[in-house]
Amino acid sequence: MAEDKDQFIVGVDLGGTYVRAGLVDRMGEITQMSKRAVDEIRSQKAVVDLLMELMGTFPKEKVAAISLGVPGIVNAAMGVVHASPHFSEWKDFALQKEIFKNLKKSVFIDNDANRIALGEHWKGAAQEWDTFLMLTLGTGIGGAIIINSQIFHGTHGFTGEFGHIVVEASGPSCPCGGRGCLETFASGSGLVRNLKEVFESDEDSLELKPIASLLGQESSTIVAGLASQAEKGNLLARDMFLRFGYYLGIGLASLVSATGIQKIILGGGISASSGLFLNECRQEMKNRLYAKTFEGVEIRLAKLGDRAGILGSGLVALQHLKK
Repeated sequence: MAEDKDQFIVGVDLGGTYVRAGLVDRMGEITQMSKRAVDEIRSQKAVVDLLMELMGTFPKEKVAAISLGVPGIVNAAMGVVHASPHFSEWKDFALQKEIFKNLKKSVFIDNDANRIALGEHWKGAAQEWDTFLMLTLGTGIGGAIIINSQIFHGTHGFTGEFGHIVVEASGPSCPCGGRGCLETFASGSGLVRNLKEVFESDEDSLELKPIASLLGQESSTIVAGLASQAEKGNLLARDMFLRFGYYLGIGLASLVSATGIQKIILGGGISASSGLFLNECRQEMKNRLYAKTFEGVEIRLAKLGDRAGILGSGLVALQHLKK
């Protein structure tokens, strides 16, 4: 494999809205990309069929392996998705086995945030960092720990669930079954929940009127609308992002204290609005960390966007096939 320049990896980033795939060469170049809407496709069979359809867009004879990043609790060593926030029917789903059965090619799977982190390390914002934390800020929060350029999977492969650090002991319920998780505050779903709370408590507010019409829209639309209003000076929208940054700072301070890792990459769609919350986040980290610890904290924004997960998946397969 390592000697054959004509062999490629299909790197796949499976999300709740879209599945994206790219043909990745040994140098980390994506030579072809395809995307399909997931929409209401949620069953195990339907998603596998969709992946097979996507694979059909690439030259089969050039593909050495397929490598996927999947949201949820994934055991990479066993190739099993134990649970996924976007695919409720997936319980202990042997996804790796199912894809291999259809393709008869090497298959590798892992949590999507792990793959995004590796992509940023290979070709993005963390190229010169061997050890760092990665958070993806989207509808929820994904997380990854990179130590000496390798994913730290923990005992069973479930490490990096940063969204479920408790930042408010009596806070709102979280889909994970807990309460007051970071994800209920510093995520797209957290911003949506905050908007609903404000509307219910003060629906006649003049500041609320420009953003109240966002209610009922998709989460991504609401978040984009809130960011737009905050940038225009809407005080309620700005306060929501400041609150977002406050809780993100609490969560990041806890992570830095627990791991000793001071380098952090922020990715995901909401990171594009970092100007609205990052200063507040840094201030809260400063308030909660030892001064010497905070001095070494460095936060960067991810660079690769939708390509990160594809590249990270490609890298994993290339490393395995070289062994």
